[in-house]
Amino acid sequence: MAKKKKKPMTTFVVLGTFDRAALAALMDDKREKSVDVLAEKVAAEAGSRIRDLWFTTGDYDMVAVVDAPDSAAALAFLVAFSGLGGVSTTSLTVAKAGRVIDEARAHTKMVSEG
Repeated sequence: MAKKKKKPMTTFVVLGTFDRAALAALMDDKREKSVDVLAEKVAAEAGSRIRDLWFTTGDYDMVAVVDAPDSAAALAFLVAFSGLGGVSTTSLTVAKAGRVIDEARAHTKMVSEG
């Protein structure tokens, strides 16, 4: 039986900010699960995977690198994660620089030849 080829995942960078109540909840000793465990659970339920999650200083409180099979799965993760309460997110779709340049060159070549 032939193996199914896995569809490549799209990588998204998620920038998040927490409100005061959410930050207080993160610090609560009685909290059952940490934010990274919750994020991983929500991502898995949405068909995605958290590659890395960091807390940051500056304009955003958190940065996560998320792999998702498509934009719909990434949006499902963002909606579900925001639904935990007290977090606002912004996301960016990213791709390896070399791949983008190769694709751009191939497209430019096709246009100039066509």
